[in-house]
Amino acid sequence: MDQIPPKSKLSRALESIFARALRAGRKQRMARSGIEHAIEFFIPKPHWSIQERCAGDKKKAAGAFL
Repeated sequence: MDQIPPKSKLSRALESIFARALRAGRKQRMARSGIEHAIEFFIPKPHWSIQERCAGDKKKAAGAFL
């Protein structure tokens, strides 16, 4: 059997932020803003261009997690 690879620090942080936002009954845009903040925090600025090339921009990248 193949083992499931461990989740990255970014992935766990994003899930945690999104889960907290949902538990708190926040609207989807509040969760998206929290995810954008996590992307800014965990992905260093030099890598934003790579992120933007892949997903268009941070908002689209955050939307992909929702």
